[in-house]
Amino acid sequence: MIFSFLVEALLISFLGGVLGCLAVLPLNGLTTQALNFQTFSSLAFAFKITFDLLVGGVVFALVMGVLGGLPPAIRAASSPVASTLRSL
Repeated sequence: MIFSFLVEALLISFLGGVLGCLAVLPLNGLTTQALNFQTFSSLAFAFKITFDLLVGGVVFALVMGVLGGLPPAIRAASSPVASTLRSL
């Protein structure tokens, strides 16, 4: 029972991680800068999205899915089905 809840949490977090990676891809190569008004110097930042960063983002989403899905899965698996349905 816990396994099915955990698989559902992992599936949802995997989809969220992949959608997040797809949403950030248009920012690849974008350059922005910050201006220091005291010295009037600027610092440029170039966003470079690599495969390692994308994999790290999906792994992070999966870890967050496990950490966020395990306590409710344990709680749901330990409660009796009949009393849970009655409380709805």
